[in-house]
Amino acid sequence: MIITIRMTHSICIHRSAYANRYLGLVFGKFFFHYTPNFFSQK
Repeated sequence: MIITIRMTHSICIHRSAYANRYLGLVFGKFFFHYTPNFFSQK
């Protein structure tokens, strides 16, 4: 029981880290693509 909980916990942390890295990559691409246009308009 404890081993199963520990494995599930580590899998959840691994998925969360992967999701955070993926979201950071997408957000970074979106941010760096639109920010220069936003500043050049002002």
